[in-house]
Amino acid sequence: MSSTVQAPAHAAPAPAPTAPPGQRRGRRLLFGFWAAVLAAFLSVSPGRMTFETKLGVAADPLRFLGDLGQLWHDRAGFGGIFDQYVGYAFPTLPYYALTDLLHLPVWLAERLWLSIVVTTAFWGALRLAERLGVGSSGTRLLGAVAYALWPTFTVVVGSTSAAALPGALLPWVLLPLTSATLSPRLAAARSALLIPCMGAVNAASTLASLLPVGLYLLSRPKGPRRRALLAWWLPGVVLATAWWTVPLLLLRFYGEDFMPYVEQADTTTATMSATELLRGAGNWVAYLHFGEAWLPAGWTVAASVIAVLGSAFAAALGLAGLARRDIPERRWLLLTVLAVALLALAGYGGALGAPFHDTVQGWLDGPLRPFRNVYKFQ
Repeated sequence: MSSTVQAPAHAAPAPAPTAPPGQRRGRRLLFGFWAAVLAAFLSVSPGRMTFETKLGVAADPLRFLGDLGQLWHDRAGFGGIFDQYVGYAFPTLPYYALTDLLHLPVWLAERLWLSIVVTTAFWGALRLAERLGVGSSGTRLLGAVAYALWPTFTVVVGSTSAAALPGALLPWVLLPLTSATLSPRLAAARSALLIPCMGAVNAASTLASLLPVGLYLLSRPKGPRRRALLAWWLPGVVLATAWWTVPLLLLRFYGEDFMPYVEQADTTTATMSATELLRGAGNWVAYLHFGEAWLPAGWTVAASVIAVLGSAFAAALGLAGLARRDIPERRWLLLTVLAVALLALAGYGGALGAPFHDTVQGWLDGPLRPFRNVYKFQ
């Protein structure tokens, strides 16, 4: 006689596995934040396009993508070698190509893209704060919201999302390097693979956003792991940016140098005081007002009493946090703040400005002119 016991025919099937409560809460937070941001973008001028990116990128992305294989472009004006067009190749063009294939209205595709950029910044900042063990769950959430909605991003995200994209991806590029379980080679590879997602519409913004990552590696304890991380990450950065650095070198060789004919250092540094740097409002374009604001969100950040007081209070909270000796990664955070303050404030010549600002402005109008818009370091 067999000893096998047959299960009753009416036995209930085993319950399907469910996600842990923490994971479900995280998904609700992510979807809730994204939905709120998308609703906010949709509520402003629904049905109308914004000047979010190049018209050709949003209106005819496949043709724009096809034109990137040559230096000379003959579809605009009398033709020419246009600056940093290759920077749209990723991730902006694939996104708009997909929405074009889905026949999504351009204005809706723009709003959806903007909501994705802001949500990427929020979720990355939250994940990084959790990894570093900063604060409580509530304060980490508040900090992530503040990061995603910080004036530095708010000023530009509705007009040139490519300027906000590198900062939005910064926490994600940094996140693999903070893992104690990944090998240096794998951590560096994962970090480098995310760098192309920063885009290269403005190469200076991408390089500026990589500065905190490099400072994080330099702030690691001396030893074989730090050396290995640097040895793998730096070549990874070179490879991850080659798709736009090589075309930029060709542009430098064959193209026209337009930098002497655009904004000069005395303009770009005039609004970068210490208070404006700390509250994220040093972008000189935000202060342009010709009967109406050039960038409405930027003007609000620069001139609204509520926005000024709110961002100043948030900056004060940040400085208070840095003053605490028990904050995780305090050495790296202080190093980042000091480095950015030096880079952004060195050319400011206003009240209590740098005594050597004339020299720095000369550098920014000369060999350092790609970094003339110092607000990108914010």
